[in-house]
Amino acid sequence: MANGILGKVLIHASAALAIGCLAMQPARADEPRDVERETREFKISVDSKPRGQCKMTIHKRDDGSDKLHIDAGLTFDYVVYVYRYRSTGTEVWKEGRLVELENTADLNKTRYRLSAKATEKGLRLSVDGNQSDLPADAWPTSYWRIPDRLAHRESDEKSGVVTAGASKPAEGGKAKKVSLLDSDKGQNLRGEVQYVGAEMISVAGKRKSCAHYRVSGEVQVDLWYDDARRLVRQEGVESGHKTLLELTRLTTE
Repeated sequence: MANGILGKVLIHASAALAIGCLAMQPARADEPRDVERETREFKISVDSKPRGQCKMTIHKRDDGSDKLHIDAGLTFDYVVYVYRYRSTGTEVWKEGRLVELENTADLNKTRYRLSAKATEKGLRLSVDGNQSDLPADAWPTSYWRIPDRLAHRESDEKSGVVTAGASKPAEGGKAKKVSLLDSDKGQNLRGEVQYVGAEMISVAGKRKSCAHYRVSGEVQVDLWYDDARRLVRQEGVESGHKTLLELTRLTTE
C-alpha cells in the first residue's frame, strides 16, 4: 500500500484503490498483557462513492509496546468485471518505531505474504520467502501512527489552528526524509514527510484539532493524526480518482 490504505488497488487495477490493513488473531500465552484496547473503524470512498471498510484494533500492552491488528476490504464493480482487494495482518511497535510486522494481501487473486522483524542492523524483511534489509526506522504504509522521529512538536509550532480546506500557513514544518515499507507488497520506497499544520476536522462525528502531514516522493498522500498520534483521516488522488479514508467510530476498553 504505497499510498497506504488508499493507493494500491488503483495502481494495480487500472484505476482502483488499495488499502494496507491487518486482522485480529488469537494472542499467544507468552504475549504481554493488554492494559488498553482501542478499536477504530473507517469508511473508504473513491470519487465520493463508498467502496470498502477498514477496522484497526490497537492493543496497548504492559511491556510498553503497541500491537495493531487490521482488516481491510475493498470491492470495485467495473460493469464488465469485479475487482476485489483484501489485506490483513499485525504490527508491533515499541519505543516509537516498528519492531515486527506480518501481512497478507490479495490484489484480485494476486497474493503477497510478507514479514519484517527488527534486528541489530535494521529491519529484516521477507517477501514470499525472499529476504532483504531495510533501515531500522522504516515506516510501514498502513500509516496508522506517526513515528516519534517524524512527529511535530508543539515547540516548533509556527501557526495556529485552521479549518480543513481553508488557506494553509505559508510555511509548515521542515520536510524530513523517510524510508517507507509498502505493507502489501514489501517494496522499500523513498519519500519525505512535512507537517502542514493543525486543522479542525470531523472525527467520528465530532470536530477536533488534528495534525496534518503530507507525504511526497514515491508516494503522494495527506494524513491527519489526533492527539494520540493515531490516524483519523487519509486523502490522495490515484489515477485521477479522489480517495478518502475517514474514521467513523472509535471505542476504548
